[in-house]
Amino acid sequence: MHVFYSAFTNISFESYLARADQEFAQHDPYAEYPWNHRTVDITTDPLIAKIQHFLEQRLNCTLTLSSAEIQIWPVGAKSLLHKHTSNGKEGTDYNSLLYLNDDFFGGEFYTEYGLSFKPKQGMLTFFNGKEILHGLKDVDGRNRYTIILWWQNTKFNYNHE
Repeated sequence: MHVFYSAFTNISFESYLARADQEFAQHDPYAEYPWNHRTVDITTDPLIAKIQHFLEQRLNCTLTLSSAEIQIWPVGAKSLLHKHTSNGKEGTDYNSLLYLNDDFFGGEFYTEYGLSFKPKQGMLTFFNGKEILHGLKDVDGRNRYTIILWWQNTKFNYNHE
């Protein structure tokens, strides 16, 4: 797992938060939220190309974007340990998360290997979501927002001299 702590800290994320809130507000606030009511597709947003370029340069790889979404994790939400092997994500291999806010309680990212951290605004991660069991602890206080990028056919450009 790769974590870039200050990769995108100089960007204002207010418009992304507003887009997520607008989508979320269209649904019953007391209902269980299906995934498609908590995400907004932003695959063609210019920020996504910047993230892809940043990762390809830092990790010496070639990335193919499957999709990108703003995610809202409402207060009380959590995600148990899981892998991305179903629900239309079978063709993806790696994931990236760009954290849009950090003014919530809980909401720590964790893995089966004991890695756990509280996201900071602007932090970017890159990991194999198809192989690594990962989850999200209970969100409290305020909603948690991320942009998730789904990569497929990832190729690392290692020179074997």
